[in-house]
Amino acid sequence: MKINFWLLVSYLTFFMLSWVVLYAQPVAYDHIQMVHTWIPTYCKDRNNACSRRVTNFNLHGLWPANARGYVLGPCLTTPPDLDDVYRALRLNLGNYWPSLTSRWTNKRFWDHEWTAHGSCSSNVLPPLQYFTAAITQGSRTDITRWLRVARPRPIQPSDSALFRQSDIENAIKAVIGVNLNIYVSCRQFRGDVRYYLYEIHICLDTTATNYVSCPASTSLRGCPANKDDALIKYITISSASIVDEESPNELIQSS
Repeated sequence: MKINFWLLVSYLTFFMLSWVVLYAQPVAYDHIQMVHTWIPTYCKDRNNACSRRVTNFNLHGLWPANARGYVLGPCLTTPPDLDDVYRALRLNLGNYWPSLTSRWTNKRFWDHEWTAHGSCSSNVLPPLQYFTAAITQGSRTDITRWLRVARPRPIQPSDSALFRQSDIENAIKAVIGVNLNIYVSCRQFRGDVRYYLYEIHICLDTTATNYVSCPASTSLRGCPANKDDALIKYITISSASIVDEESPNELIQSS
């Protein structure tokens, strides 16, 4: 049977272009920022329709960034069909990387994270490897405990105590590497001049395997200018707004 050469070329060209459009517009990146959100601060914003009554950090994403610490992306405009990836990883992915809002299912959240961030690293980390890396890092990261065992003063959620940003950073660096730089982000709320601990950025190498130092950065990420003196709140879940305690985060089921 003869094969039409030009028809074959057309099919191959279409396949290659489809892969580029659906999966990635990869860019050069320096490192990946593993970002964990403090759930009570996230839930304090009523607009987030928070659905999880948990006093813990939640993985927000793995974000490729450049050598100045700026996050790259989005590298896609349309999410691809990644259901096969989600099925393969469904149990662990749901445990370590759930959506926090009742407005977004897990699938929608993961689609967003891949489209906005993960696709930028697809030349090194295709979807399966990217989401597997999220599970691996999520399973070994326990920022709540790292802060609780800080010395000389434990850093624990409180609706009255205040903590120095530098103490929070040093407690995490005591675990991942004292010479490694990390980023802390804060939130403020309308009518409240106080700063609230919001997210922790821990930097990984380009394969999302090993800890590396985050680049020096002038960005305050919403925190006070003088992190050695200014104090921030590390609130409990009782200060948050939970609108729906029933988790809407259905998993992709096996067929």
